[in-house]
Amino acid sequence: MTQFEDKFMEVQASMISLALEYVQNQAEKIYIYAIADSLYSFNLFYKIKGSIVHKHLVNDFYLKTLMLTLVYKPSC
Repeated sequence: MTQFEDKFMEVQASMISLALEYVQNQAEKIYIYAIADSLYSFNLFYKIKGSIVHKHLVNDFYLKTLMLTLVYKPSC
């Protein structure tokens, strides 16, 4: 059983590391779910700046956040 747990933790750590790298360590939380039955499948989403963001929408979220920052930036 220990071999399984060690391998599982290794795979889990790799998935989290890749997910954090994808968002350049900007996520507050990462939610990953995976299935390994007759096929391997996974998906993930993030909590970034208080918002839930699916992996395929990360770039849109950052672009929207950047645009809002530029629009609402107070004048000096």
